[in-house]
Amino acid sequence: MVNICLFGGTFDPPHFAHLSLAETVLRTTVVDKVVFIPAFLPPHKSNKSYSNIQHRINMLDLALENRDEFEISEIESERKGKSYTVDTIKEYQKQFNIKKENLFFLIGSDSLVNFHAWRKPDEILNLAQILVVLRPTFSKNSVDSQLLKQVKFLDSPLSDISSSMIRQYLKAGRSVKHLIPEKVLTYIRRNELYTF
Repeated sequence: MVNICLFGGTFDPPHFAHLSLAETVLRTTVVDKVVFIPAFLPPHKSNKSYSNIQHRINMLDLALENRDEFEISEIESERKGKSYTVDTIKEYQKQFNIKKENLFFLIGSDSLVNFHAWRKPDEILNLAQILVVLRPTFSKNSVDSQLLKQVKFLDSPLSDISSSMIRQYLKAGRSVKHLIPEKVLTYIRRNELYTF
């Protein structure tokens, strides 16, 4: 059975740190494939804070081009509504008949701090193995010790590149060539995204 890691996010836009994280998962774990899942309606963001879902899917498609070990799932955009992790994992398991021992879910350590506030966190832990990417400011003291025992930390620290930083750079007319794939940048310019 193939080991799958689900990687959810807004990907607005997708950038080199997203790709680096996915590569780290493949390199340092038993995962065979990373599935990027763009959130349709992230529950923690306001409706005006992200681009149209189809633009985000198109940009991801360009960023992941020719990478068989990466794929995109439109599970959340097809479902519509708010994108809760527990619902996405359950639906993915149902569609692909995948068990917990073969399913992983990637989060940043900042999300782990607030994991108890997620919808049905205990059920998430029963559905998938949680992989956590460390942010430089993370302290294990800020997380319940029982939760720490149920997750696996990745050796690679999280980059400080963020989609919001890239959007700000684009708005200010600064170069982002070193932050996102060239084809994604071309798509952004052609579709006049992030021009505010």
